[in-house]
Amino acid sequence: MTEVSTAELVEKLKRRQQMEKKRPELLYTVAEVAELLKTNETYVRKLIKKGLLKSMVLGRVKVRASAVDEFLEAYEGYDVTDVDNIKKIEITQ
Repeated sequence: MTEVSTAELVEKLKRRQQMEKKRPELLYTVAEVAELLKTNETYVRKLIKKGLLKSMVLGRVKVRASAVDEFLEAYEGYDVTDVDNIKKIEITQ
């Protein structure tokens, strides 16, 4: 496990606070999560089914805003296009 510097932690906290200002909702529908992630509902349901995105059922499937944040942070730097074959992104120059 790599160590995270204080500056990196502060930057992550600032980004999270900015995101929270932009979207004060606590819960999202699958359609709203798809819009946030710029993808489709089928893909969001795959993420949920695979356990990559936490959800709950309150009448319909809902996703907490914090679960979206956790997903984005956990998979930053990864290609999650195929939920069965997640790969670390290798940037070559």
